[in-house]
Amino acid sequence: TLLAAFIGSDYVGGVMLAPTDGTDYAAVVGAGSLSLGGVVVPALRGRGIGSSMFAQGAAYAHDTLGVRTVVAACATAHEPSRRALLAAGFEPTEGPAVHALPDGRVRQHWESSTDSGKTWTTVFDGYYTKSK
Repeated sequence: TLLAAFIGSDYVGGVMLAPTDGTDYAAVVGAGSLSLGGVVVPALRGRGIGSSMFAQGAAYAHDTLGVRTVVAACATAHEPSRRALLAAGFEPTEGPAVHALPDGRVRQHWESSTDSGKTWTTVFDGYYTKSK
């Protein structure tokens, strides 16, 4: 589910909700957990839009979809994302270690399991590069 955010008619960002365990989206409504992620248009960052979007996305998942657990992740060193998630009411927990590659890129690899960890499927495999 993608929830787009607008101020007036101007797009300012969006929040995505996805199953955390790789199941069909319909299977988690009212029972499971969802992962929340989002982005704010670069020119509008630092104005509280991200924390508002995260809070509203979590409320939608809980109140409208009936999902019990909403999780979100960000790089430990990414302070703007950490501040936005904290302001939205998320609580920090330990997560997977993130390691920079020799060329400076950071790889993020998400996997999910539908059989209690016996097998795993890649959900996302991407690389991030610091903008210059």
